[in-house]
Amino acid sequence: MTIKGYDVSAFQSANFPTAGTSFAFIKGTEGRSYINPKQKEQTAHARAAGLVVGFYHFLHPGHIKEQAAHFVEGCASEEHDLSAVDWETNPNGTAATCAEKDSFIAEAKELTKMIGNLAQRVAPQLLEPFGIGVDTAAEILVVTGDNPERIKSEAALAKLAGIAPVPTGSGMTAGRHRINHGGHRPLNAAIYRTVIVRMRFHQPTIDYVARRTAEGKTKREIIRCLKRYVIREVYHLLRPAPRRASAAS
Repeated sequence: MTIKGYDVSAFQSANFPTAGTSFAFIKGTEGRSYINPKQKEQTAHARAAGLVVGFYHFLHPGHIKEQAAHFVEGCASEEHDLSAVDWETNPNGTAATCAEKDSFIAEAKELTKMIGNLAQRVAPQLLEPFGIGVDTAAEILVVTGDNPERIKSEAALAKLAGIAPVPTGSGMTAGRHRINHGGHRPLNAAIYRTVIVRMRFHQPTIDYVARRTAEGKTKREIIRCLKRYVIREVYHLLRPAPRRASAAS
C-alpha cells in the first residue's frame, strides 16, 4: 500500500493538487523570523480536502531555542496536527547539526506541553467546545489577559478580534457589510481555524452550512457568520461565574 503526501512550501499555490494524496506537510516557519505568508490559505485548502495536516520548520544553525519558540508561535497548527523539521543545507551552504535538530524537536515539544498545561490550568472551560484546541485557547488568553471583565460585551470581543463586520451601505445599498480587516489578526486566525474544523467534522455545523447554502449564502458569508457564533461562545466562556450572595446572618 502506497501513501502519498504533499510538501507544501511558500512557492506552491494555495490551491495545490490534493487528488490521490492522504496528507500535506505545510511550511510554517523558517529561522527566527520568517512565516509562510500562504500558510493560512494552504492549511484551509488541505483541511477542506480531508488531508492529514502537518507543519514544518526550515531549521537554520544556531539560536535553536529562539527558532523553536518562533515555530510554536508562528505555525497555524491545531491539536493533533503533525509537526516536523526540514533539516538540510541552507542556500548559503550552512546546515544545522544533528544535535541542533534533536534540540529543536525537544524544545518545541516542551513549549507545546507548557502552553497546554497553562491553558488547562487558567481556563479549562475554553478547551471543552468542539474545535477549540490548546493553540486557540492560548491565543484567546493572550488577547484577553488576566482581566476579561474589561471586555464588556460580545460585540466588543468581536471587534477586538476583527470579526465584527464593517457597514458599507450607502443611501442606495443599506444593510451591506464587508469583512473587518482590523482587530487582532492572530486571534482572528485562531477563530477561523476553529470554524474550518467544525465545518469539516462537527455535525451541527455541517447541517448549518447546508441550510445556509440552500438559502443562497456564499461560503465566505457562512464562515463570517460562524466566526461570529464562535466568538459569542468564547465570550460567555470567559465571563467569570457570578458571585453567590453571602448567606444572611
